[in-house]
Amino acid sequence: MGRGMEVRDPIHGMIEYDKTEEKIINSEPFQRLRNIKQLALAQYLYPGAHHTRFEHSLGVMHVASRMYDKLKERGEKDGIRIEDFGYSREIIRKAALLHDIGHGPFSHVSEAIFSKITGISELEKITGKKDEEAHEFLSYRIVEEFFEEILSEDDIKRIKQIIKKSNPNALSEIISGPLDADKLDYLLRDSYYTGVKYGIYDLERVLNTLFILSGTKTTLGIKEEGKHAIEQYIMSKYYITNQVYGHINRQITDHMLIRCIYLAYLEDIEAIKQLYTLVDDKEIFKYYLSYDDNSLIDLICTESRGYAKEYAERLKRRQLLKYSKAINLNDLDNTDDGIKIIDILSDDKKREESEIKLAEHFEIPKELIIILYLYPKNPFAKLYSTSYKDISDNILVQTKDNKRKTFTKVSDLEINLKKEILAKIFILKPDNQSDYDIIENEIIDLILK
Repeated sequence: MGRGMEVRDPIHGMIEYDKTEEKIINSEPFQRLRNIKQLALAQYLYPGAHHTRFEHSLGVMHVASRMYDKLKERGEKDGIRIEDFGYSREIIRKAALLHDIGHGPFSHVSEAIFSKITGISELEKITGKKDEEAHEFLSYRIVEEFFEEILSEDDIKRIKQIIKKSNPNALSEIISGPLDADKLDYLLRDSYYTGVKYGIYDLERVLNTLFILSGTKTTLGIKEEGKHAIEQYIMSKYYITNQVYGHINRQITDHMLIRCIYLAYLEDIEAIKQLYTLVDDKEIFKYYLSYDDNSLIDLICTESRGYAKEYAERLKRRQLLKYSKAINLNDLDNTDDGIKIIDILSDDKKREESEIKLAEHFEIPKELIIILYLYPKNPFAKLYSTSYKDISDNILVQTKDNKRKTFTKVSDLEINLKKEILAKIFILKPDNQSDYDIIENEIIDLILK
């Protein structure tokens, strides 16, 4: 029996929704997601990548309900009542629909700006969680403040629990876990719109292998016979993370955006201060919801009188900073110089001091040089980590002899990732400024001085 209304999606076909979901979709906070691209400025690298958080959220709702249905069907055969886990099918769908409602302009780029302007320690005080991304906090607070006329008080309470991960179990892991609807949608969606084949996997087989594992707590897992479909899913995540999300030109646009917004903040542009100084206040959330990708860049172009304006205009015209050859720091690993340079580049203030030294060396304005530092402990770079072990070590499997093991213990697949620390530097600067004769030892010596 249909849910009444439906919309056509290029990834999943027809996506059905009911009247309450329609009200959510038509709300101003949700419609804003049409103007927040899923992959920021990835269209400068992959021309088709104009897809947004809007259609992704619809896709996550669709996949989440299919996951619920498969778990319910299997649970009935195994004597498990998933209704006893506290979340109905309707709640799972609504939580999936609203899980990204708190994303700021250019999606994850806003996370980096919150860290720089609000500060990591202050973010921890506000969100109450050390590792919580700002958009998750904003998502459940926006649901609480702006959807009370659409959702019941109990609905809001349970949606908050799911987004906040405060009551984790097998059903909440449909929304946030190593094998969640979010990843299952964006791998296929990002692959489709970027035009690459890296993110393709067998969704139907993955859905058919889902299983609720019982123990000290219920966990979303798989049956062992589905391990090959999960291997494909994991490899899809591995490849698209490295080849698309971590591509050097994608990194450049993200870091140019971060520099652009931060320079606007340093110019005392009040709108930027207000937008990225996180305060738990409904009026602040309302102001936050008034901005999207385009309006933020337009604001900076209008209000800035300095280098922030230059960055904004460069981004609008796709005049990207050029990058040097990679300076590999692996050879310095575990040496005194290696430890020192990692300490310098991991600290915002010290890294800025290094950029000033390089600007003087190349005789260009300090604002127009960026040290793009790729290292797993870099809070922003971690968004582009391979994620292979994080996922494979956390997917649980019900084996054929009814034991509970991690995926890596039962999989035939073994990936020997490089043992050395990923640590590279790229020097970003305008192509019309100085030359690009990067002498590796000279750059390292400058940073270490």
